[in-house]
Amino acid sequence: MRRMSGVPVSWPGGNAVFAILAALVTVAALLAIVTGKVGIEDPSAYLKHAHVLYQGYTAPDTPFDYAAYRPPLFATVIAMIETVAGRYQIHAALFCNILVAMLAFRLVIASTATVGLDKTGRLALTILLFANVWFLREATFLRETAWYALFCVLFVLACQRLKASPFLGAALGLVTGLAMLTRPSGIILMVAGAMVIAAFWGMKVIPARRFGIGMASFLAVAVLTVAPWHHYLYRDFGRFELTGSCVGGLNLFQGNMPIMGSLEPVVDIDTAADFLQDYIDGRVDGHRDPAAMGLCERDDVLKGDFLAYIEQHPARFVKSAAESFVFFFAPFPLPLGSGVAHFNEGAQQLGLDDFKMRKVSAILASYYYAVLLAAAFAGFLLMARRRDQLLWAGPAILLVLGHAALHAATFPETRYRMPLELLLCVPAALAIQRIAARRAEPGEPVS
Repeated sequence: MRRMSGVPVSWPGGNAVFAILAALVTVAALLAIVTGKVGIEDPSAYLKHAHVLYQGYTAPDTPFDYAAYRPPLFATVIAMIETVAGRYQIHAALFCNILVAMLAFRLVIASTATVGLDKTGRLALTILLFANVWFLREATFLRETAWYALFCVLFVLACQRLKASPFLGAALGLVTGLAMLTRPSGIILMVAGAMVIAAFWGMKVIPARRFGIGMASFLAVAVLTVAPWHHYLYRDFGRFELTGSCVGGLNLFQGNMPIMGSLEPVVDIDTAADFLQDYIDGRVDGHRDPAAMGLCERDDVLKGDFLAYIEQHPARFVKSAAESFVFFFAPFPLPLGSGVAHFNEGAQQLGLDDFKMRKVSAILASYYYAVLLAAAFAGFLLMARRRDQLLWAGPAILLVLGHAALHAATFPETRYRMPLELLLCVPAALAIQRIAARRAEPGEPVS
């Protein structure tokens, strides 16, 4: 059978290859989890969030509004798993993360029906997904990354179904709402979803008479999905946070203020957590009792200082955002290493002690990311030429650029890009397919 441009070539063994790889990864992850070889070093923050939400757990160092620190979905998952698994809840939650990652991988492949991947392309896609061992490693941490990746993939998949019925805007709204309940950056899916529906109407993918139904069902379901959480925040803490989390000021401050020095993107920005607590205490000293301040009030202090800074130095903020935008697509993993933050009185900013650069793992990751990002860029250019492929590429590009813009305003650690890397594998596989086709002799049979 000869290759036909844009027509998927059947690959009967593809499901078997995926099943074998998924089984190997799942078993390996399970063994690593059981033996304690993987897992986030300090899961207390995520467990604490679940306990505060569902058990009323408090501790002397826990702000009264700690529940507002993160959106609630992952904490809800942990609480449900703890009810079933008891003292093994961390092991069970980590294993659940791996299963979610495998589901996301499978759905990435399922979303490519209109992309035109042949046997070579589908094999390349499968390899690119499973070769991202850094995403798989992230899935074995007690974090929400795998879940957020799943919702990003479901978002693109739901966008493909909009042309079947405008009422499927409700499905897109549900996925968007769940993403917003998983990470504050989920707000990007709300904006992207509205833009996709409008663009599909402009491209006549959705008939004009059905545009209103699709947009209304999308917005209504998305808002209804997140409404209980926002009601809780307003009822208990008198807050309305568009992102569903009281960390907006913290993230903006950490990513832009000169006092943070060169921590980002060199080390994990949370290295400065103790310094920021002291900074806030010093800022409110004599005005309010720092010990009585909640998490949201402390975040307001940082947000106020950030807004005052960019009002005085808008050009510096634009320069910093442009640099962070580029760093978001860096082929090397960020942060670069680890160290101990200290405040330099002379420079009036944070410095680093005992910095340790990532070594072998960073080098290997750089090779993978360089191939993935370059091939994905070429693949998106190819997809822009064909309408059926553009219907897949458009929503994916909006998610990628939207997250890049958000983290340009905050800080661009690689783990925030990881959910999008699953989507980048698709255009990368298409580019590899095109390269393989050009290297083949004209008229050469493809098995």
